[in-house]
Amino acid sequence: MKIFPLLLLCVLLPIAAMADAPPPPPEDGVFCSSSGRYCLVSDARKNLLTMTDNAPFASRKELDAARPFSGAQARASKVRLPRSNKVLWNIHVRPKDIHTARYFVAEDGIHYVIDYYGNMLDDNHRELVMFRFYAQGVELNSTRLKTVIRDLSSLAPTASHFHWAYDDKSHRFAFFDSAERFVIRTIENRELWFDKSGNFLEEHPIPKREER
Repeated sequence: MKIFPLLLLCVLLPIAAMADAPPPPPEDGVFCSSSGRYCLVSDARKNLLTMTDNAPFASRKELDAARPFSGAQARASKVRLPRSNKVLWNIHVRPKDIHTARYFVAEDGIHYVIDYYGNMLDDNHRELVMFRFYAQGVELNSTRLKTVIRDLSSLAPTASHFHWAYDDKSHRFAFFDSAERFVIRTIENRELWFDKSGNFLEEHPIPKREER
């Protein structure tokens, strides 16, 4: 009669151990502006962000190599920046801003946006901060879920998360455009424009030819 509780305990103990296990060690990351000129380098060991200017001495080939790692691309610790890049500034930040964040870098070497969630949220609270806007390490503004999504029922639930972003083949749901506006594209087929400091500018429907 005691076999079943014992078996249940054997099953639950490994699960609990996995839940309590420390997260995998964070990796360094490199996140570049759309031109490849400016790159924000995160140092996970030192909790340090460094902005580099790759243009003064870099070749066109080196700049082009940095360009794919802009916007919403995943961490890219193996990216090789031009050896002659110039350090513009660096700053120590919260561990969270290194370990869980991705960065969108503007074309001025000063402004950047932090994204903690990607296209999937682990909470659907209206006050949830989704993007934070910075200038050289100083937070200027933030954007909450209630601004990005009008109707929370629009969120597409998965087994454990909520999908909020516009989904197309490019996967460009957040980025700096050619006019240096920060663009957020939502599952409600809305495109929101912000300036580099995080001030809301305009809203536009996503053109029908792009809709799913």
